[in-house]
Amino acid sequence: MESYLRNLLFLLWEKEKDRNKWPTNLGKILGGEAEDLENILQERIRLSGQQIDRLAEYFNIEKAEFQTVDLLETTNIFKENFCFLLNECSEKKDIRKELGVHPSTISKWKSGKQPPSSTHLRHIKKVFGLDDSIDLNRDPLFLSMEPVSDLGKKQWIKENIDSLSPQGLRELYPALRRLLEERCT
Repeated sequence: MESYLRNLLFLLWEKEKDRNKWPTNLGKILGGEAEDLENILQERIRLSGQQIDRLAEYFNIEKAEFQTVDLLETTNIFKENFCFLLNECSEKKDIRKELGVHPSTISKWKSGKQPPSSTHLRHIKKVFGLDDSIDLNRDPLFLSMEPVSDLGKKQWIKENIDSLSPQGLRELYPALRRLLEERCT
């Protein structure tokens, strides 16, 4: 990921934790079509020099700093990732039981007062259905525009299916059924 995009996502996140609002907030700064803004945030379209100038001015940061400096340097990435995962998987009944830790341990991880052990880190990744290659201390999952955990992905699918019109559901059902049947056999 380009450093300016990582910085942009971080600056948007600092102002608004709900990633669904990031395209709208970016639109207030840059203007433009919603699809283009989404594509910028998904790294499918690069920002122009003029857009970078506007963003640097809006966030009151030097253009060179915006483009090259890692603004997450002083951020406790594990803490933010853990809070993000807990929020993304809000339907989970008791994550403490699944992780096998005392509630005070969860509180310490959420507040950043105590980092988890390497054993707990592996278990956290397993419970949330994260790939083994993810480093919760370095990879800012909380800046992702997409759901990252297995449960978050399932919730996203469910919410989008629930929001379909009856006609939309009738149109998508055959393809969804085929896809699911192929995966389940």
